[in-house]
Amino acid sequence: MAAESMTREAQCALAATLIAERLDDSVGRWRAEGSHIIGPGTTAIGVVEHEGTEAGHVDIGFILDRKRSEAPVLWDCAAAAGEQTRARIEAAVDGWMTGTWPVIRELLSGRGEFAARCSGTHPLGLPGWHILRGPLLAFGPPRAAALLQDWALTAPLLSRIADPLLRAFDRPALNGIRLSIGPGAAQVRVNGRLDGPASKALAAIPLPELPRFAAVRCYTLAVSPEGPRGAA
Repeated sequence: MAAESMTREAQCALAATLIAERLDDSVGRWRAEGSHIIGPGTTAIGVVEHEGTEAGHVDIGFILDRKRSEAPVLWDCAAAAGEQTRARIEAAVDGWMTGTWPVIRELLSGRGEFAARCSGTHPLGLPGWHILRGPLLAFGPPRAAALLQDWALTAPLLSRIADPLLRAFDRPALNGIRLSIGPGAAQVRVNGRLDGPASKALAAIPLPELPRFAAVRCYTLAVSPEGPRGAA
């Protein structure tokens, strides 16, 4: 099948296959079954089309306990640019593996090796929650991207948007946060859903002066101080 003629279902299945291949052996056994991935223990991953978008844009949900229908699913979107659909899917999966998977792996391991941990009182934290913060991925011309990334590494973004962000939480224990910010472009997704008030608050934060357009994004998991095993 030519890349350009891949259905969205086939794109999701391709993403699942690529993720399973990347995870297999390194952290237990993983196998893809269509757009679903069966992991070790009770874990699983689902890949679905990100509705209303072009080819190569998918939503990836990490299922903590596939035997419990009410267990939390940690959603994050994955997308990339490119002329070929397969190349877009490959790059999208690479972005998820680089930016989102380390946070989930840190949640599962608790070792402090894969993602940064912040308490609710930490300058980079969120009041009332423990934070697992993934890598800050920068995009754009190297100099502009580096300047924005350096700024974002120490900017208290979560506390600056805490009021609307906390109102967007719909789980008592685990809430996934995706921040994307650049000049004239700011977006906050909570548990996979775009949140307007939090995005507006993020857009109001002054950015450093950049020579050209650049953007950074980061996936963060807010964990209840009482632990991660709450209801979905």
